[in-house]
Amino acid sequence: MSGKFYPQQGYFYHLILNISNMIKKIVAIFLWVLIAVLQVDAQSNKELKAGAYQLFNNFYGHYNCKGGNARGQNISADVSFSPALEGNAMVYEHIDHPPLKAHSKAIWSYDAVSKKLVSLSVSSIKDTTLTFSTLLVSDSWSPDSLLFNADTLVAPPFRPNRFIYEKTGKNSLRMTWQVRKEGHWVMGDYLRCEEVHQ
Repeated sequence: MSGKFYPQQGYFYHLILNISNMIKKIVAIFLWVLIAVLQVDAQSNKELKAGAYQLFNNFYGHYNCKGGNARGQNISADVSFSPALEGNAMVYEHIDHPPLKAHSKAIWSYDAVSKKLVSLSVSSIKDTTLTFSTLLVSDSWSPDSLLFNADTLVAPPFRPNRFIYEKTGKNSLRMTWQVRKEGHWVMGDYLRCEEVHQ
């Protein structure tokens, strides 16, 4: 019986062989597409990171700032941007001038996982023991501007709010804080800043 030839055996053998070859081709195509996607993703990540570093470089410096708030009061502050973590991040510091008493320090960095710019900050109020932690996230920036939206860190923001930073000249910038009110973004306060060479 073992010496006899059954045509159906050859048919099933070739069928299985064809299916096996098809599976190999599908796996090869899938791997090729996956590698291409990963390469594009890596290139995109590289370009976004380079854009973030260019933004940092354009903002580095110490600034004297003057502006106002929605209540019509004049405000002023000292602001600085300096490199951190071997240039992979930037430290932002904001010190209000009297009569205001806020002092904030944040670290800005490009997050490779989310592909966003993030700011982690701690603020204190002079003559008190109060401190506040804030997370800001940006998915929209250029070498000369960015928009940070307040996000949840340990608690949601008191209301939707955002910060806009814009270079208005080689040695100047503008910062605007906005809050969401009745479906619209309205100015909370703003500062116009001029670089101070130390």
